Amino acid sequence: MPANFQCNSEPRVQLTKSRISYFCKMSVHLRSTVRRALLLANRAGNGPIAITGQRAALGNASAMGSAAASPNPKPSIRTNVYENNIVTSPYADCEFHDMTLTQKFFESAVRWPDKIALECGISGRRYTYNTMSQAVRRFGSALTRMGFIQGEVMGIIAPNLPEFPIAMFGAAGAGMPVALVNPTYTADEIARQMTLVEATCLFGVSEMAETLKAVAQLCPTVRRIVLLGPSQDGCASYQDMMQDSGDLFNDNIKVGFVFVWFCNACVEITSPFS
Repeated sequence: MPANFQCNSEPRVQLTKSRISYFCKMSVHLRSTVRRALLLANRAGNGPIAITGQRAALGNASAMGSAAASPNPKPSIRTNVYENNIVTSPYADCEFHDMTLTQKFFESAVRWPDKIALECGISGRRYTYNTMSQAVRRFGSALTRMGFIQGEVMGIIAPNLPEFPIAMFGAAGAGMPVALVNPTYTADEIARQMTLVEATCLFGVSEMAETLKAVAQLCPTVRRIVLLGPSQDGCASYQDMMQDSGDLFNDNIKVGFVFVWFCNACVEITSPFS
């Protein structure tokens, strides 16, 4: 290579950047132009505009002219309607029901009473849909018997166990919103979240008894701790709650509103209540 030869790739780099900038500007301009065209066509009274994918065509085919018509038009499966600046879905409106999460579970559980609903991957402990439904009723009834009322919050601080959804559906069926907390959190972290949602009851495993007792000391609204495992002083036992007759469970709890709470890692899954 000659000594006086100079290789300068800067113009090519600048050209590439220029092209990228040009295409970006053209893309924005194209989107803006298409949007204005749709609005103008709609205002001109040519009928609603059907939008399918990236193509737009006027509902009135005569306004487009025969030259714009495709010789082999493909049928549109999913077509949105754009009219009066409103895009309407091609699908039917969703129907809202007035059922709680627990009522919806009961409705589905009767289809498979003898099928396995819950199974522990470690111990192999199982619940069929029938036994799970009974456990949910007993848990909710036991909470009512303890004096908890509709609207009070239960905090669940437990690992993924079969009894986890039983406690959640049981509390929700009693009209109690459920706040889920990571069981690896410290007592201070749990107490901060339980104070924020004003929890009155805590559910966890017996191995977390001391942590939950510390949370109750820091959170003045907590009145009761329920533990999955052997009975301990100052705590209710999940096994004892399973001896409840279930007669206080309210199958006809009224639906008021749905409220979902997000605070850090705490998610409140609420059964609607009035």
